[in-house]
Amino acid sequence: MIRDNIKKLREEMGSTQKQLADYLNVTRSTYSYYESGKNFPSIQSLIKLSKIFGVSCDYILTGKTNSANPQYIGDIINESTKKERKILCYFRTLPAGMQDKVLDILKTFIKKFYLKIIIHCKRYRVSHSIPSKLYAHLISQKF
Repeated sequence: MIRDNIKKLREEMGSTQKQLADYLNVTRSTYSYYESGKNFPSIQSLIKLSKIFGVSCDYILTGKTNSANPQYIGDIINESTKKERKILCYFRTLPAGMQDKVLDILKTFIKKFYLKIIIHCKRYRVSHSIPSKLYAHLISQKF
């Protein structure tokens, strides 16, 4: 069960065994043994895998999500697209300071994107589908 789950999650993430082995500080062959069922990851490796995949350790062990807590990130990840999971995995490999910078860049990019839509809609007098709270927040921003 573990082997199938980590292989599926790795493939969905678009990573190689070598990339995950490096993240876990083990050799590629050791990681390969995890996916073949010849060996099991240590508790520390299991925790690291759950973090990079965005699922609970329970999910890696059993394939079942944490139904007692539906807000658990693993449940959200299971409903996300492959691109979203890949972005999250890359994000998690960054140091905390870099994560903050990436979030700031992303917020700025999204604000500019929506502001362009608003300007375009006003220019051509067409309506937009931007939620009202977001719209109010965006037009109050100064760039």
